[in-house]
Amino acid sequence: MTKLAILAALLSCIFLPCILGHALPLVTGPGYAVTSASEDAGVLTINLAVNTAPTSTPYGTDLSALVVTVTKTESDSVRVKIGDKSNKRWEVPKSLFTAGTLGTTSTAKSAATDPLYSFNYTQNPLTFKVVRKSDGYTLFDSSGISLVVKDQYLQVATALHNDLSVYGIGESTRDNFKMSTGDKHTLWARDQPSAKPNVNTYGSHPFFLGINRQGQAHGVLLLNSNVMDLTLDIGRLVYQTIGGVLDFNIVLGPTPANVVTQYTKLIGRPKLMPYWSYGFHQFCWGYGSIDALRTVVSQYKSNNLPLDLHEELS
Repeated sequence: MTKLAILAALLSCIFLPCILGHALPLVTGPGYAVTSASEDAGVLTINLAVNTAPTSTPYGTDLSALVVTVTKTESDSVRVKIGDKSNKRWEVPKSLFTAGTLGTTSTAKSAATDPLYSFNYTQNPLTFKVVRKSDGYTLFDSSGISLVVKDQYLQVATALHNDLSVYGIGESTRDNFKMSTGDKHTLWARDQPSAKPNVNTYGSHPFFLGINRQGQAHGVLLLNSNVMDLTLDIGRLVYQTIGGVLDFNIVLGPTPANVVTQYTKLIGRPKLMPYWSYGFHQFCWGYGSIDALRTVVSQYKSNNLPLDLHEELS
């Protein structure tokens, strides 16, 4: 049993960053070399082989062969997916995105005629870079650290310009959506309301919005539902997750509004909320009885306090 498996067993398979205290140390891997590449109908397929014979480590063994698919059919977004060439791995189901393009079944398309980005990669070790053509701004650059893909540990990072502010990566308790150098956010959806900062809570949203000093913006979604840490180091954002595939969706912006439009095109536009949901809500636990609940509602009324919905969460 690996050390990670032992740790999971000790913690009853519940991820507790408050106990772990900090991000896992980075793993140095042998990297992967390109063995072949081909492109058809706007999809670039790159086959990879690990650079040395796989050896066992506390994190497991490097997968020996990977496949990278780069989907370049949209002008304002690009998808880079890294997975196991030999075995199927867990992926976020398409059925969750019926209203977005991530939920569509692949059909024969062609490459975007005038993409707003350039995609480049190196042969050995495999690294890749996405650059916005309009201003030459690098949106994703994986060359900073080793690409590591094991059965239960995946690691990649993107270099960041020193003028880039990173927002998002939730859900957690904090007083600012902007990440600061040294911040680590753990994504592991959990019903744990807390007044403490940097505690993972109800949602898992591995998406960030980056805005530079000129106000130009882009967004990056890692479509992966496994527990993960995202750590903002000096000049880079590090992804560490324990399963699935590395499925990056990079949207070009260049305005924050453009990014939101492009992102919701992927995942689906939000639905219009019902009228009653826009009012004043009260949520609480443990009233114990309907009579106690009625008493609270009547006190709202007697004190002329607005109340549109009262929900008891016992």
